[in-house]
Amino acid sequence: MGDFFKRIGEFFSSNLSKLNQTQKIIIFSVIGVIVISLIIIIAFSSKPDKTLLFQKPLSPEDYAKVTKALQDINADFSTKDDKYIIVKDQKTAQTLRMKLGQQGIIPNNVTGWELFDTQKWTTTDFERDVNLKRAIKGEIERQLKLLDGVEECYLNIAWPKESLFTNTAQEITASLTIIPKPYSNILENRKQIEGIKKLVAFGIPGLKEENVVITDPSGNIVSDFSSMDNTAYLEIVKQQLQIKERERVKIEQRIRDQLQKIIGKNKIDIQLDIDIRFDQVQSEANKIIPVVIKPDNPNTPYDDSVIVPNVTISEQTIQKEYKGPQTIPEGPPGTEPNVPPGYKELLPSSVVVNENQQTKNYEVSTEKVISSLTPYQINKVSCSVMVDGKWEIEIDSKGNLVVDKSKLGYKRKYTPLSNDEIKKIEEVVKGAIGYDKARGDIVTVQNIPFNHESEFAAEDAIIKRKDLLRKALITSFASILVFLLIIVLYRVISAEVQRRKKLKEEELLRKQQELREKALRAAEKEGIEVELSMEEKARLEMQENAINVAREHPEEVAKLIRTWLAEDVS
Repeated sequence: MGDFFKRIGEFFSSNLSKLNQTQKIIIFSVIGVIVISLIIIIAFSSKPDKTLLFQKPLSPEDYAKVTKALQDINADFSTKDDKYIIVKDQKTAQTLRMKLGQQGIIPNNVTGWELFDTQKWTTTDFERDVNLKRAIKGEIERQLKLLDGVEECYLNIAWPKESLFTNTAQEITASLTIIPKPYSNILENRKQIEGIKKLVAFGIPGLKEENVVITDPSGNIVSDFSSMDNTAYLEIVKQQLQIKERERVKIEQRIRDQLQKIIGKNKIDIQLDIDIRFDQVQSEANKIIPVVIKPDNPNTPYDDSVIVPNVTISEQTIQKEYKGPQTIPEGPPGTEPNVPPGYKELLPSSVVVNENQQTKNYEVSTEKVISSLTPYQINKVSCSVMVDGKWEIEIDSKGNLVVDKSKLGYKRKYTPLSNDEIKKIEEVVKGAIGYDKARGDIVTVQNIPFNHESEFAAEDAIIKRKDLLRKALITSFASILVFLLIIVLYRVISAEVQRRKKLKEEELLRKQQELREKALRAAEKEGIEVELSMEEKARLEMQENAINVAREHPEEVAKLIRTWLAEDVS
């Protein structure tokens, strides 16, 4: 660990030694500022958070009474702007408010739940009820002032007397006046006004939303939206048109993306119209379904399920048997029976009657289905697609592009799409729109040549520019080759001329040397002394040395001669 700090100290000392005096002053100044800032931040953050004794500014009379009472009880406090009283923490604030309440010193602008922080020992139930209503009113006003766009608000609540009978009881009513902030449109926003009405109604027990009236500073009622029904209807129509346009663009883009992968860009034109039904439909149906006694086993190759249309829940069987004398039909008492003579004698004297009755109660399985459609449904789609054919630049027999002199461009040949291709495109369009024949969808695809004059002109310009560039490159390449060939020929010819010139000079020098040697030998034979110059004596000496070396070391001399020949050739 000591070595680590030692290395750090050596690192800083070595780097500081490289800095000049100005740089050292700047670095130590920055470090000092950072240290002082940290000390100040720690000092202030360690202080306890101070709080206001009363959140609202006090009037001069309340300010004087409260400060005097706090001085009498030796409370530690400070003031700000002669309107606010500051204590050291929230707990101290609650204690002081309780002591002030016991002395009956309550500021007039305290209207929220702070009223119950300063309860006096002699407070009656009536006063508590009044304070509760004031607290509810004050808290709602405070909550409304927290909303964006509300500068000030005033709430009045009419609390009727309680009645023992509900039919004679009066309802609670409330009126709210809102002063908006500058450039705020809160009084024109229906959703915000309705939200404020709900906020007031839910915050007061027993208050109904329809009994809340909201006005602007001029007294105009802004919570009555009966005159805005037509505007709301137009807004709904506008939203429906936006939904229709969004769906149309989405389907059209889907078709365009699919066709551009097949045909290419700028070769299709789509006209799409959709009919959307915005009716919200909800249906309910009771379906009778069969009862599955045994489900199908997926491991078997056959269907072994047992399904019955209903299930027997109860069954009753009654069997009766009667044995006794035969009942003989008689007429009313006191009258002669209307029976032919001898009929009674023909009837059997006894009879046996059997009665069998069986009752079964079945239960069928039902399913209750409640279905509701989406907020809107596509009722019909009509789509017309115009497709361009194939355009190809004409090429002559020599492989050159054919130029159209009338348009100063290249001639192009148009090839329409085949019927199979049109059919495939139609199938792609049907798949993209979710074609439904029962819905009455219409899809038409037409092959029509498009006007591409501007595109062809730009394409011709690119082709011409590429052709000019190709020709320029070929010409430049040929010129470079010719230039290199000329340089090579020049070097070869120059080398040959130099070689021949050198050979000629060597031949001339050789002949001169031979003539001089002949002259010397002739002079020697005749006994004539010839005085040689220093250069000639040196040359003769070098010749004799070379001859002696060649005789003693013939291989080294041969290598040296080959080296000279190779240098001359190069």
